Amino acid sequence: GEGYDRVVVVPHFTEKRPVGPSDSSDDRIILFVGRLSEEKGVEPLLETLTLLREDSWNAVIVGAGPCEAAMQALVTREGLASRVRFTGWLSGTELDRLYRAATVVVVPSIVKEAFGLAGIEALAFGKPVVGFDAGGVREWLIEGRTGFLVPQHDCRGLADRLRQVLNDPALAHRMGTEGRRLVDERFRLAPHVAQILSVYESVTARGKAAPGLARTYAYRN
Repeated sequence: GEGYDRVVVVPHFTEKRPVGPSDSSDDRIILFVGRLSEEKGVEPLLETLTLLREDSWNAVIVGAGPCEAAMQALVTREGLASRVRFTGWLSGTELDRLYRAATVVVVPSIVKEAFGLAGIEALAFGKPVVGFDAGGVREWLIEGRTGFLVPQHDCRGLADRLRQVLNDPALAHRMGTEGRRLVDERFRLAPHVAQILSVYESVTARGKAAPGLARTYAYRN
C-alpha cells in the first residue's frame, strides 16, 4: 500500500489537575494504574514489591484484567496482602484522590508503550514516576527530572529507584514539581490543539503549493 513520507506525532493530553494541597501522608504509597495484563508488567511489578518487603510502603493497584486473580493469589502467598490493595477500575474523583495520596507512581510495562496516559496524569498531580524504559514513556518520563527510567525487566533496578523516591521526600517533591511543569507546558489541551492546527495549516499550505502532496502526511495521537 501507499506509505507516508512525513509523520507528525501529536501526544495525548490530560486536563486532570490537583485541587488544594497534596494528600500524601507517611504511608508512602506506591500506585499502579492500568490493565492487569502481562504486557503492562504485572509480574515484574509483583517481583519488585517482594524485593521491597523489608521497606515501609503500601501499594494500591487500580485496574482489572486477565491477571487479576493470579496477582491477588501471589500477593497472598508472598505475605503482602495487608500491604497491597486492589481497587478494580476507578475514574473521576476516586482515581484523583489516589493520585493525590500517592508518593510515587510505577509504570512497569514490558512492551513498547505508544505513550502511557497514566504517566502524565501522575505528573499532573505532581507525583514522580518510576518505570521501565518502554517506547513512548520517554516522551514524558525524563530521567532524573520527572522520575526514573529503568531498563525493561530489571526488577532490582525498579525496586532500588522506588526505594530512593520513597526514602527522599525532597527528591519526590522536586521531581513532582518538574513533572507538573512539563505537563502544563506540553501535555494540556491548549498545546494539543495548537499542534493539531499547525499540522492542518502545514498540510493545507503544501497542498496549495503542490496539489496531491497533502496525502503524504499522517496524524497519530
